[in-house]
Amino acid sequence: MKCALIPARGGSKRVKRKNIRQFAGKPLLSYSIIAAQKAGIFERVYVSTEDKEIADVAGEYGASVLCRPGNLAADEIGTQEVAGYHLKMLRETPDFCCVVYATCPLLTPQDLKDSFKLLKRDYVVTEGWLYWGRPYWFIHGKPLTESVKYDVGERWIDI
Repeated sequence: MKCALIPARGGSKRVKRKNIRQFAGKPLLSYSIIAAQKAGIFERVYVSTEDKEIADVAGEYGASVLCRPGNLAADEIGTQEVAGYHLKMLRETPDFCCVVYATCPLLTPQDLKDSFKLLKRDYVVTEGWLYWGRPYWFIHGKPLTESVKYDVGERWIDI
């Protein structure tokens, strides 16, 4: 089983309410949800948030909402920590989790499919759109900089 997890907190400092701001007629968050749904590879698409308005938008676009505790919505909390928290709480742990950023209107379903094909070890990381991992590594906090593939333009490198 594979799941997509889209972290979308309400407390953006630079661009207020960016996750639900209108972009080409839809909330910015909706593009990531739609791409994950259309990829056809996820059994579940989750949005993690502490914000009711973001939760309402996520539900409107068909995502399952995971309520994030306030302490995991602070500026210094990373998405890997948020993913680990939610993966521990799920009734059924997926085999793979893809963290998809909420602010990626150009992300395509094919990007999600292609990036999953690259997962050979623990993580696959792209430039600011998404990263794949095995839930064990999220839950136990294995750093993303160990055993990953990075997207550097037109090629992928192993480090």
